Amino acid sequence: MAVLSTVIAGSPAAAAEPLPAASSDEHLWFVVETERPEPRIELRHHTPQMDGPFYSQGLPLSRMPQAMAAWDNQLWLIYGPKRSKTSLRREVFTVQVERNPALGIYFHHPHDRLRAMTSLDSPGVLSDFVGTAQGPVALLRPSQRASAGVRSRDAAGAIEPLLEGPRLLKLHGPDWVELELPPDFAAPSTSRLGVAGPGGRVLVLLDPAPARAGHATVWWRDGEGPWSRSDIPVGLPGLRKTARVGGSLALVLDGARPGSVDIGYLRPTQLLPLAELTTPDGRWSVVGVRDGLRLLEEDAPGRVTIRAIDPLSGALGRRQDLTRHKPPTGRLLHRPLLFAVAITALMVVLLFKPNPKTEAVALPPDVAVCSPMTRLVAVAIDLVVGAVVTLIVLRCPLTDLLQMPMWTADLTESMAFLLMVGVTALHSTIAEVVSGRTLGKAFVGARVVTITGARPPAITILFRNTFKLLVLLIPVLAVFALLNPNVQGLGDSVARTVVVRATDTDSKDR
Repeated sequence: MAVLSTVIAGSPAAAAEPLPAASSDEHLWFVVETERPEPRIELRHHTPQMDGPFYSQGLPLSRMPQAMAAWDNQLWLIYGPKRSKTSLRREVFTVQVERNPALGIYFHHPHDRLRAMTSLDSPGVLSDFVGTAQGPVALLRPSQRASAGVRSRDAAGAIEPLLEGPRLLKLHGPDWVELELPPDFAAPSTSRLGVAGPGGRVLVLLDPAPARAGHATVWWRDGEGPWSRSDIPVGLPGLRKTARVGGSLALVLDGARPGSVDIGYLRPTQLLPLAELTTPDGRWSVVGVRDGLRLLEEDAPGRVTIRAIDPLSGALGRRQDLTRHKPPTGRLLHRPLLFAVAITALMVVLLFKPNPKTEAVALPPDVAVCSPMTRLVAVAIDLVVGAVVTLIVLRCPLTDLLQMPMWTADLTESMAFLLMVGVTALHSTIAEVVSGRTLGKAFVGARVVTITGARPPAITILFRNTFKLLVLLIPVLAVFALLNPNVQGLGDSVARTVVVRATDTDSKDR
């Protein structure tokens, strides 16, 4: 997998992004300072693979990182320097995000803290910090005092360490490894790094010393090979950051008009304009994922919105609030609960089912047991009533009625199905208590009777329909009726009832 490294010479860049954020092809992270329920700094994660504009549970941080970098499912954070006798130590931490396929949720690993990496011990100023497949890469430049040859002493009298020239360092395994820089690279204060190219291993360095006004110098590096240089016929005023979009590299710059931001794709010999945006009022950042750029805006402390930027037209998508991902309890427990209820129902049937030797079905000669197909038609008609009521109340698409709890990861997705089943069970129970038959049974000429052919009392109907509701929620339980010689479902077996039709009607069907 090739490495494409770029050094750009342009005009001075604007200040670093107000909202700390980093992204990879499938994941993005951002840091906010929350006030509720308590003041704290929180790292949040979002992925387009989530089923909506959500972020996974925030990870608390002790302080605000100086910079962040990401690759794949891993994030690195680097903090401001702490001075020692011989150097400046920058603490580096990492965290990974993983998806539990059984639960369908994302979580950080470790889930409650950051994992410490080897500190970056070097004097100088951190210009930029990016992630690659081999690890994070940091660009350091000399401070203004070092450039002026000014040295000072700390409180202990030790001479302050100074960086004489720019350094490009990559965390490879446990060590920071020095990477070669182009010989003409001076690493001024506006230097930047970026990642692009096949495999996403591209480094971008920004040098505000153009050979000609209105031009930028680009240095490309393929893998471990030598640097190559090209020029693009455009200056890079107020370059804020770079963002990787698949294999492409996007630049975010101060716009030509006041109060605007320009975004363009970097090519070896040109900058292709993509979008001109109005500068957001609050803290914001532009990050890239595989399918395009995302604009993050913080409207209030801890409240961040996300908008997609079309990768071809540059048009802004609809603003969406990033909210905390739904607690997994409702999403995870309904399936095992349904299975437990189903097993319990089967146990009840086995314990209380009629004994064929002592409680055989003895129907009058003018009625016969309904066939499975006839009962299915009756249930379908009853469900149509529940479906119509649900569509009127919820104003939902017809396809929502098919989202059974057994097929969905989130119980809220089955709201339409649950309402339909509930309405069906309600009107069926009332009709059977009043007349012994539902609308569907009346249509096919069927009714509910006891195993002796008598009309069942109300308490028996209520008992029967309780188990019928369970079968509607878990349709696979209807197979129990097919295994019963009298086509008795769960409710019929427990309540000792049977669904019958007049004998002459059954004979006509045959």
